[in-house]
Amino acid sequence: MTALSANRSRHFKVKDLKLNNSIPENLNVDIERLVYGGEGLARTEFGVLLTPYTVPGESILISSVHKRKGVLHGRLQEILKPSEHRVSPFCDNFAKGCGGCQWQHIDYLEQVEIKRRIIEESIERIGKEIVKFPPLAFDPYFKGTRLRSLFHICHKNSAIGFYRFNTNDIIPIEECPLCAPSINQALSTLHKNFDMFKSFNSASIITNGNDVHLHLEGRKGNPLYFGPQYIEFFTGGFEYLANGKVFLQGHGTLNGKLIEIIKDLIGEKRENLLLDLFCGVGFLSIPVSSHFNHVVGIDNQQESVQLARENAKLNGLTNMEFYRQDLGLKNCLSGISSADVVLIDPPRSGCPKILIEELARLNPSQIIMVSCNPATMARDIRMLIDNGYEIVSGYGIDLFPQTFHVETIVSLIKTCNTS
Repeated sequence: MTALSANRSRHFKVKDLKLNNSIPENLNVDIERLVYGGEGLARTEFGVLLTPYTVPGESILISSVHKRKGVLHGRLQEILKPSEHRVSPFCDNFAKGCGGCQWQHIDYLEQVEIKRRIIEESIERIGKEIVKFPPLAFDPYFKGTRLRSLFHICHKNSAIGFYRFNTNDIIPIEECPLCAPSINQALSTLHKNFDMFKSFNSASIITNGNDVHLHLEGRKGNPLYFGPQYIEFFTGGFEYLANGKVFLQGHGTLNGKLIEIIKDLIGEKRENLLLDLFCGVGFLSIPVSSHFNHVVGIDNQQESVQLARENAKLNGLTNMEFYRQDLGLKNCLSGISSADVVLIDPPRSGCPKILIEELARLNPSQIIMVSCNPATMARDIRMLIDNGYEIVSGYGIDLFPQTFHVETIVSLIKTCNTS
């Protein structure tokens, strides 16, 4: 048994154990591929089996085989034939079971390629379309590039850290090598003053590399923040205000690449209306606002909407409006009769079905979807295709190195009317 698998074995917990008597507790399997969620997939005579901390092409011994929600799961007991892409993790937290990363045992260039395949496989399996993606954009110098991070606080164990993979147990973290140094400095302050913060459940830390904003959420819903109320970010020639309460893409070197791709997909066109859904602080629509007579941004969160308005003013833009609206409600876009282009960046759960129906009614000529979850993105794309759209291009960016998450951008155009 490798040191990695042995160490993780001591921390393993089997939940919802539903072992079929015909299924042995130990199996020798070959890992076929990795799936979204970070686990390795193997096919057995008893069904598909998922196991974390594996690499495609490996032969492994699985123990504690159990069925959960209709799928077999197991624990990596021993690596019988390692992959050439298996490497030693660079962070001690990973060996302790920290779930902040899931793939430190895989060569980084191989991680990037695996993510590209996961995107394509998700669109083919769920979206029923075959789309070839170019190599993902990535930064090989990924350490210290994470500009925002959410740490969990355990009052019982006086711990601050990340969840253990696939559990709500907290692994204490003193320092994360992926986070910007200023985040680790703020984390150190939290540890040193734990008694001041032990009544809170989580600490969201965001930085621009210099200034730090710390947002604490309590059990009774009484937030507290330290540092400047807002932090200034400069990306792609534009200025943004953000804090730990709102969403903003958090990669220190690749945020600009995302904006570059959006600009390329918009092209040189000049249209009347851009509709930016789940607009956040206006990060994606502000750089392309000059291509439209009017831009309307809508988000579920009032704080994001207020900052988006401020960001438009900061950049001297007068053709942008932002509104707060629950995008999961029926007729959530009833005040809009049509749109030329829709830019949509939903949460990981994807678009509510009712919102897809609203998009079909608006009948935009182009929809640009940005997502960090290939599975829900593929589901939403399928619904758009059923409403007369066609995928014309897709790109991926590794904004989340060492994890199974990946940022995907897909452009769809209207090709036919549906009844």
